[in-house]
Amino acid sequence: MNARKLIVMDLDGTLLNEEGIVTQKTKKYLGKLKKEGYVIAIATGRILKSALIATDGAEFANYIVADAGAAVYKMQADNWEEVDADLISRKIAEEINRRVKKELGITVSIGISWNKIFAKLGSDYKKPDGITEFNRTNYRELIWKLPVSDLLYVGRSTNRTLQKYGIRTIGELARTDPSFLERQLGKMGLVIYSFANGWDDSPVSVEGYQAPIKSIGNSTTTPRDLENEQDVQIILMALAESVAARLRKHGFKCNVVSISIRDNGLFHFTRQRKLQEPTDITDEIMSVAYQLFRENYHWPRPIRSLGIRADDLVMGQVPVQLDLFMNEQRREKQEKLDRAVDDIRRRFGYHSVQRAFMYQDKILSSLDAQGSHIVHPVGYFNGR
Repeated sequence: MNARKLIVMDLDGTLLNEEGIVTQKTKKYLGKLKKEGYVIAIATGRILKSALIATDGAEFANYIVADAGAAVYKMQADNWEEVDADLISRKIAEEINRRVKKELGITVSIGISWNKIFAKLGSDYKKPDGITEFNRTNYRELIWKLPVSDLLYVGRSTNRTLQKYGIRTIGELARTDPSFLERQLGKMGLVIYSFANGWDDSPVSVEGYQAPIKSIGNSTTTPRDLENEQDVQIILMALAESVAARLRKHGFKCNVVSISIRDNGLFHFTRQRKLQEPTDITDEIMSVAYQLFRENYHWPRPIRSLGIRADDLVMGQVPVQLDLFMNEQRREKQEKLDRAVDDIRRRFGYHSVQRAFMYQDKILSSLDAQGSHIVHPVGYFNGR
């Protein structure tokens, strides 16, 4: 067996010089290595066209891995032709399947497709141990006959609406007039119509990706129905502490505070207020939230759920116009006190420091809103 040597290079900052070109000396040397049997490959985040322009056609290379690994091209008869992506994907899937079994001793089902939506469907197709490939040739035959409820973002309510109009399969959804879907389901109707047709070109997020934070909120279904102002104050304080602590943790302040209320008859509404000055202070967020509550809720029924959200975020260190009517020294002391409490709770737990009035109801004060706050995995829209 003759071993071949592979040389892989990035473009920007590696193969390209400070002027953004590949020097003639470099081209000549790499071309010589190619003739001697070395495999020369370029790996870049650029699309193929951009890579070829930057390298004057890259005649010295055998392969170009473009689009941050999404496509592989091979030089054949003086032309760059895409390597069979399906073959590469299947080999990767088989390797993942093999290693998971060997290293973890469990089975895994894997979906392969040109888009994330169909790949997700494929991962559910042959459980618990199968590899399913949906490509542009077979998806109508295989996917369109599946129940519409199998499609991402078709939940129980959406499924009921679709069933009412005789839309039972993904194929029937794909062939429905999109304007009709928009009238019945709003913008989400257009989204699932696109999904059913395989129209999804959103990139796969890299490991560790975090969606930009646009708001910070916390809501809870209370341990028991809230029946008076004292109950509400205890829960709102727990939520305000959670939201304010997370604002400080991420280095933000908010310009808007909003509350959500749901009674035990499941009637739900939200209210919000613009602040005079950005804040991450617990007492200020609590004060606004409680004012909103008192102004907008008059106890037609006991309360089942409360929420507080901080919106219109700015960086915590952004300078602001001082207000002549606000005691800035007092605010500074409150900020220092909040950070001291954050530090104590981080080290010894949430209940290591509590406000005295919280103990007026042991059941409600047992709520650790921040600790029990569930951060869901980044969904399809990545916070967009």
